[in-house]
Amino acid sequence: MKKILGIVVLGFSLVFSIIEAEAIIADLSVKVSNSSIIADQSIYITNNSILADETWYNAGKCSGFGDLTIYITTNSILADKSIYYTSNSILADKTVCFTDY
Repeated sequence: MKKILGIVVLGFSLVFSIIEAEAIIADLSVKVSNSSIIADQSIYITNNSILADETWYNAGKCSGFGDLTIYITTNSILADKSIYYTSNSILADKTVCFTDY
C-alpha cells in the first residue's frame, strides 16, 4: 500500500512540475483604448523624465481585466497626466502590465 501511495505522489509531483506558471507583479493593470470617451485617463508619453507626472515600468502583458483604461494622446495639453517609461523597475513610480480586456 505504501508503494502505491508513493507512486501516486511521485506521479502527481511530476505532472505539477511540468506545468509552469509565470506571475507578473504589477501595481496596475492597464488597458489601452482607441477612444478617449470611454477611457478613465488620457496620458501623454514623454521623453523627459523631469517633466513627467509619473514614471512607469512596463512589466509586459497580463491576463484579466484592466484596473485602468487609458487613451494615449499626442498632445500634452489634452492629457490628464504625462508618463515617462523607464527600463529600470527600481526607478519607476508604478510597475504596470497591459491587458487585452
